[in-house]
Amino acid sequence: MDPVETLFAPCHIQPTLSTIHTFFDRKQSQTDSSHIESDLLSAIRTALRGYRGEASSAPRTSYYAPVDDAAGEEQLSWDTYNLVLSSGDVIRKRWNFKDDEKQPIQWACIGYIEQPSTVHTTSMRPDLATGDTQKSTSDPSSSTQRLTFGPFARIQQEPRADEEPATRCRAIFIFLRSLAKIYLLGNGQEHTFYLPFVVRKAWPLFPHGVVVQRILDPAEIEEAKASGDAPLPTLFTIINPHAEPAVVGLSSGIVGGFDGTPTSLKDDGIGRPLSSVPAEEFVLWTSPRGPDVSDQTVVTLDIERKQLSVWRYAYVPTKDLPDAPNSLRSHSQQPSLTQSTTSNFQPHSPGYSAFPHRTAETVSLSALPRMPPVLSTTTTMASLMQGNVVEPDVSLTSAGSGGGRPSLGGGGPMPPPKGDIDYGLDALGDSRMKADYWMDKLYSEEITEADSLAWSDISVGIFDQRWNGKSTTALLAICLSASQTLIVLSLRRKEGKVFTEPPHARLPAISVAPVRALRSNVYDLLVVKPNRTLAILTHGMHEIPIRIRSSVEPKVADNGVLSLKDSVNSSVSLTFADRSIARISINLIPDELLTKQCLFMLSMMLPAQFFFDLHHRFLLKWSLRGYSSIDDDTFNSFKDAVFEILSIPNPSSKLDTNSWNNLCMTSSLTRYDDDPAFRRLKLPPSLRTMPAKISYKPHEHTGVVLHGLHYVGLNLWLNVRRHRDLLKLATVVCKLAIVVRPEWADFWKRISPDALDYWPSSADSTTSYVDERLSTWAPDLFSCLYNRINNPDWSQPWLSTLKHATFFDLTPSMAFGAGEPLLDSRDILQIFSTLADGKVPDSRKRAENAILVMAKLFTMRGGQELFENLPLGLAAPLKEAARACQLSPSGDWPTNAFRLIGRNDLVELVSKAPDLMFDYGYRSVKEYLNPNTPRKSINDYAEDVRRALPGEMNVTGVELGLKDFIDIRFAQDRRVDEVARMLCSSAVTTIKAVERPDTNDVDQARELQNQVLRLTERTLALPFGRAMFTFGTVTVVTRETYRIPRMEYTARLQQQNLAMVPDPAKLNAEVISWADFHNGVASGLRISHTSTVVDSSWIKFNKPAELTPEHAGFLFALGLTGHLRELLTWHTFSYLTPKHDLTTTAVLLGLSAAYAGTSDRHVTKLIAVHLPALLPTQNVDLNITLVMQAAALSSIGLLYMGTKNRRMAEVCISQIGRKDLVPPDLSNDFREACTLSAALAFGMVMLGKGSDVPADVTLFERLCELIHGGQEAPVDPAHSKNAFDIHLTSPAATIALGLMYLRTERQDVAETLVIPDTVMALDRIQPHYLLLRTLAKSLILWSAIAPNESWLASHIPEAIAQAMQERFQGKPVNDSFELAYYNIVAGCCFALGLKFAGTATEEAYSLIVRYYDVFTRLAHTQSSTFDSKIKRAAVNDGLNLISISLSMVMAGTGEISCLRRFRYQYGKYNEPSRYGTNVAITSSLGLLFLGGGRFTLGTSDAAIACMVAAFFPRFPQDSKENKSYLQALRHLWVLAVEPRCLIARDVDSKELVYLPIKMKVRDEKELGTTQLICPTLIPEVDKLQSLRVDTPRYWPFYLDIARHPRTKESLLRSQILYVKRRTAFLSYMEDPKGSRSLFVRSGSSTGDAATLDFPQLTDVKAHPAADLHHFISSSSNDTYFLAFADRFCRDDGETGEEKKFQSYCHAALLDSILQDKSWTIQSHLTLHRYRNVSPKSKYFSLALHDLRFITDFYTKVYDRRFSGKSENNPRPSLLRETTLVAAMHDLDTRLSQIRQESPFLSLLREYAQGGPISSPSSDTSQDDPSRALAWYLQRHTVPSSSHLVVLKKLALNSHDRCLHTPPPHGSDRADVLDTGIREVLNATGSGLVSMLGSGWSKSSVDEIMAAWK
Repeated sequence: MDPVETLFAPCHIQPTLSTIHTFFDRKQSQTDSSHIESDLLSAIRTALRGYRGEASSAPRTSYYAPVDDAAGEEQLSWDTYNLVLSSGDVIRKRWNFKDDEKQPIQWACIGYIEQPSTVHTTSMRPDLATGDTQKSTSDPSSSTQRLTFGPFARIQQEPRADEEPATRCRAIFIFLRSLAKIYLLGNGQEHTFYLPFVVRKAWPLFPHGVVVQRILDPAEIEEAKASGDAPLPTLFTIINPHAEPAVVGLSSGIVGGFDGTPTSLKDDGIGRPLSSVPAEEFVLWTSPRGPDVSDQTVVTLDIERKQLSVWRYAYVPTKDLPDAPNSLRSHSQQPSLTQSTTSNFQPHSPGYSAFPHRTAETVSLSALPRMPPVLSTTTTMASLMQGNVVEPDVSLTSAGSGGGRPSLGGGGPMPPPKGDIDYGLDALGDSRMKADYWMDKLYSEEITEADSLAWSDISVGIFDQRWNGKSTTALLAICLSASQTLIVLSLRRKEGKVFTEPPHARLPAISVAPVRALRSNVYDLLVVKPNRTLAILTHGMHEIPIRIRSSVEPKVADNGVLSLKDSVNSSVSLTFADRSIARISINLIPDELLTKQCLFMLSMMLPAQFFFDLHHRFLLKWSLRGYSSIDDDTFNSFKDAVFEILSIPNPSSKLDTNSWNNLCMTSSLTRYDDDPAFRRLKLPPSLRTMPAKISYKPHEHTGVVLHGLHYVGLNLWLNVRRHRDLLKLATVVCKLAIVVRPEWADFWKRISPDALDYWPSSADSTTSYVDERLSTWAPDLFSCLYNRINNPDWSQPWLSTLKHATFFDLTPSMAFGAGEPLLDSRDILQIFSTLADGKVPDSRKRAENAILVMAKLFTMRGGQELFENLPLGLAAPLKEAARACQLSPSGDWPTNAFRLIGRNDLVELVSKAPDLMFDYGYRSVKEYLNPNTPRKSINDYAEDVRRALPGEMNVTGVELGLKDFIDIRFAQDRRVDEVARMLCSSAVTTIKAVERPDTNDVDQARELQNQVLRLTERTLALPFGRAMFTFGTVTVVTRETYRIPRMEYTARLQQQNLAMVPDPAKLNAEVISWADFHNGVASGLRISHTSTVVDSSWIKFNKPAELTPEHAGFLFALGLTGHLRELLTWHTFSYLTPKHDLTTTAVLLGLSAAYAGTSDRHVTKLIAVHLPALLPTQNVDLNITLVMQAAALSSIGLLYMGTKNRRMAEVCISQIGRKDLVPPDLSNDFREACTLSAALAFGMVMLGKGSDVPADVTLFERLCELIHGGQEAPVDPAHSKNAFDIHLTSPAATIALGLMYLRTERQDVAETLVIPDTVMALDRIQPHYLLLRTLAKSLILWSAIAPNESWLASHIPEAIAQAMQERFQGKPVNDSFELAYYNIVAGCCFALGLKFAGTATEEAYSLIVRYYDVFTRLAHTQSSTFDSKIKRAAVNDGLNLISISLSMVMAGTGEISCLRRFRYQYGKYNEPSRYGTNVAITSSLGLLFLGGGRFTLGTSDAAIACMVAAFFPRFPQDSKENKSYLQALRHLWVLAVEPRCLIARDVDSKELVYLPIKMKVRDEKELGTTQLICPTLIPEVDKLQSLRVDTPRYWPFYLDIARHPRTKESLLRSQILYVKRRTAFLSYMEDPKGSRSLFVRSGSSTGDAATLDFPQLTDVKAHPAADLHHFISSSSNDTYFLAFADRFCRDDGETGEEKKFQSYCHAALLDSILQDKSWTIQSHLTLHRYRNVSPKSKYFSLALHDLRFITDFYTKVYDRRFSGKSENNPRPSLLRETTLVAAMHDLDTRLSQIRQESPFLSLLREYAQGGPISSPSSDTSQDDPSRALAWYLQRHTVPSSSHLVVLKKLALNSHDRCLHTPPPHGSDRADVLDTGIREVLNATGSGLVSMLGSGWSKSSVDEIMAAWK
């Protein structure tokens, strides 16, 4: 190989970390001054560090590549106790481990750690995919049974398809002596854990984790030799701070891991005991994985055996390995912990240690020297006896915080974070070491002893890794400094494995480092030669000597470079002979995109040696220009290198003494061409030369280079932003083509007239020099694209990038590796091929396919907008395709496809991001464009602050934060404000005292006090309604303490303005406690289930110092909304330990509600502690109250809801008939609540699962016995202590039976619930039993429930009905009949409310309202007898239940008639009423406005059960009463809530709008269509089939909910319909009648289309834009339209041209708005520029070509291929054909004038005859005829000069031969013969050019024929 010229490399000297060194020096000086260490202490400290430990306290620094936009490379520096992270010599973070940890730093590095995948668990339901849950039978995938939970619950229960994948987080790994810390750089979290060994060094691995090597003491080696065993492993990997370090496994073969194949191991090692890497292998280097280095390689050294080894490592976790054979898993083959088992398995690689390999499966980390035992300090004796290992405590603390640390070596295996583990002998076997990373030996070589001892000076690096055209190869350099030998190994991939060949080369060197110096995506190797000079190995093994030009150059010359280290990208640290260090950056990679693209393209075409010479010559040329990137210096260097290597003369112009004249030799001259300010400036004359006959012989690769650069130029043509680069490249292409293919030079001369100073002519070229491999006409990408969309049968292929070298039969260099230098060309060809697919006749289908391809390419390109930078002509077919799909795109498209067609509404519709429904700092776009209220001043903000200073901001608890929603949902009145006022419990109530003159002051005061007490009872009940009213209205939770509004019991007299408080004696502490509990629930339920801030730390942060009832209710609310799942285990115990009853109740019920239906084991264990029935020994007295047992039983029902768990069902049914509850005494005062809770729990467990199986029949018989009593059950249970109390069990068992057989339609079961019809029978049971039996019977016969009188009458026995008929006629009847009637009717209404909950069905509403009014009148019957009071109490109880039933049906509707009725009941505070009545009234108000009108109730099995429990018809006397019913269950309605309010939001303005929608709903077997107006409540989603928006004001779309799961899932997660308003319309709120649309606007300007076609003829005196801006501001929210109208459509032009332009812009804007095609504004402006562009502009030819393309497309292609006429669905085009033809006509008119000028005709004559073309005048003030010639040739598609010469000869020969020749071979008529020849010339010439829609024009043929004469 010939010697290569030395390259001078300017190196950037980087900072020498002066800041960091100063920091460490200061720390060192403080340490030295404060503490002087003795020799003994120093020796002890050194010994403690261990063998080969780092005893020096000198700072160490590691360098890492920057990430994102970091300022410079990152440095990690540390000394003994201090660690500093810096970037660009700027300290970003520092740590000190001297004070707290008191341990020195062994090593530190930066790597990646894997964060496990997370599933969004902030929903209202748990995730059934967790390991702690059992699959419910209600899961739709497990059976065909009816689903227990509703669709909104199921969508949260099902595993999320879009769960976040595991992410790689960048982290700092810090290893102390016995501790390790992992600091996450992303979020600042810090993990701390113990280490079972002392770390020598650590290296980051790919894809995540680090490999650490522990210190191997000499004593351990000697002990191993003496025993004959191998030393314990030294290499371990850490990938997870929650698991033990895993040993690195040894494999005989790693397969895959590249080219898209997964990594796997050879089967010969699967199932055998795990072997580890020999302990003697000393890691020297691991490969840094990145985009340019994909081989995962490790280099180790066995110092004792002097063996150097190269390994490949791979991440293959144990879970991904194939299962071992069963024989290998047998117990007999599992060695005990006290035995050591060795394996005879030896890898088939040479050079292993003589020690037998220890299998890591028998190794525990506790066996390592000086390590603690395997049992941790937290292990209990019980766990030892049972063989269990206690889970170590894992610390997850924030940065800088302390806390307990887990032991990775002393705590045994870390169990997974979820799921129970059965610890035993098998568990111990599984706890042995397993490998996550594996190593396979690739190569080994024995080195000299000197090199082995100088292991620290060995340098290693991978370089030149690239795809060579066949496979990916890389070179591994290992430099042995002592022997000055560089070993270069070749790593190649074959058949899924990595192979190494014998040393590729051995060169003299003393140090190496891979640097990115010459190629941007491939590393080169920087080498220090033995003479201490530098060189670069690049392009394989090509060596380029370099000399550094910088401030360190003298030092390099004098001392020489001793070593290289810490290379990162282009930076490397040089160590000189005097031990000084300088860090330099060698970056010789051009920044200019054009040069890089040309080099990349040529590397894929030219041979290796030739391209290396070209690249090297370019670097030399560039170095002469000082590696400058300004003024095209980089590309000029490339151009000079190409001309020089191809031996093309490139004469340089001589400088003139006049600096002004020298301007012509710079590229700055052309910058003045398009500047209007310099049009009259006389510029210096350009240097033009006449072409001399070319006499040199072209290089053999000239045609190859021409071919490659030509295709690069075509690729640049596709991007309008790179047209300047195109013109620069055209000059090079023309000079290359002028010799080997003049026709190509003519092609580029037409595109860029300035590319050559002369026109190429066949007379000036040598025929023998023409490269015949190149076609006579230049490939034209535009012509190819046009022909593809014009003719579906056109199949001429376009040469792909990889086939260019094959075309010339060359083996390309591929020096830059694989890639695509012609990315734009490839993508556009793929799109146009799809758009013109002849196999798809439907134009719309082709358009859809093209859009999908564009969306895919958009994703692959990382969001780069290729399509926005396309020329107007190429973009037109794509825009038309998007327009064709815009109206009704498919619902299963990806989001990028919706973006491409401008349907942002559909993008938002299918996105997973939550919607902004609240007012916290959120305003619509329209508010910013047209603000309704003035902006606040600084004084206003200051005043707000001053108001908040005296104390915390008052929180009333009824703030909704839904102003936008309320304004559009209830826009007609202030009903929401009225409900908020009524339900506010934190404001002082104002009352009007009733004046009674006949009473004295004492009686008056007593009356006022009673009135205040009645108001207090109402206030105590307000939290129930407030919880419903404000449910889910807070989505943004701050990190501050969550404030709970206080309960205000004070009343203020209106006349006296006197504040009165209730008597404390009648308002005891227990009453206040339960009121505070419900107040806490109401406050907690305000937090939306979608809030992501609520986690365990936030809950713990809000925990008060002493537990309170308010916080207990708050916890219960968090459990109901699912947030309590985030509560960590130890935080849970901190709530249960204090034995606070309300808190315990809240935690048990809250956790069960959060994990409803999951059978979670952990929650079950917590419940079992509070429920003796679940304990093994039930007779042990645990001092658990019946209230707590009732809460535990209810928790069981929620946790096992719908699971049909037999064990839990038996426990619950046994608790219904507990014997210890008979007879009643003081110890079982709450026995009824406990029994009812057990019944509800049983019903929930067996919810709807009753069947004919024997087990269910047994349960049914037991329930019947509990309802009706057995033969042995006496009527009076007081006579027998062992019998159950039927009066206690009958109502509970009744409701349990109804829930068990819910919706089963079992008539036989329903008949057991007999309603007595005689007075004697009615007197034997309590009247409210009839209500429960009616309810239970309706639950069983669910389908029979009908909202009509006949169904209700069917439940009333005939005797009772007849008696009540007489009662209403005024006749007296028996009270038993009357009481029975009231309870039966109330039960029927409740059943109706359950079935039609949340449906707002008119029939159900009417029926319930009727009986509500009847009961209201009955409740106001005045009578003072005892019997009347009993009946009035029954009526009031029935009225309470009916009012709740009415609200259930109308839940979330805010119906005004219901509100009036409830408000009337609410305002009767002067009349005495029970606490339960107030609860019913406030609950009814809250349900009516559930969640502010955004939520309603569902009717799933789970929802019905929860509503039965929440609205159970036992209303208490006061708030503390829990004897008959556990009051905490009143809030279980939350589990029945569904967000079914469909809301429409404008995607552009973000404002809520009215929207008519059409829905198809399937009810049972009937399919119906309904029309609603958003916002509105929709039917249940399971019944919803489709949803359509079809209104002229908004873009339509169709959601097929039944067939598209993604659409249904999106609707379930967010009930927001994003709509896109058409620009010519106003919203329904602004224009309800449609009278203000643009189509009916008065005074609409006429002639807008004519203005677009002929802007020069516009009358500037009549500007039509007087009211356009005002109208656009109201009719469009598009800021683009508003800004355009504001800037370009005003009537303020000063000149005629300005006014014409403004009129043109007005017409363009109006056309775009009317047709709702905002894309066309830019198109119209581009057309206007094309009309007015100067022919002198260097971009004129490009504009002309683009205009021709788009004109031909719309005039010749659109109607046939894109308009949809062939499918009888015509679509108007985006641009009118007349507008394009008119623009083309303007340019043709200007050209026709030039065609008549004599200079042009002379030039055309010379061009047509193929002779030398005269040089144009150098006077720039005159028009250049050569530009006019280029204009003419391009416009008329004239063949090239050489083709015209041939055509001329053929025409003359044909004319001479055919003239005077008898027919049919000739003609005597010259005119006829000339006409025929003209037609033949036209057809032949058109075939010789790259044409678009039309070929060589006939007028031009005539002119060329005239020029031949």
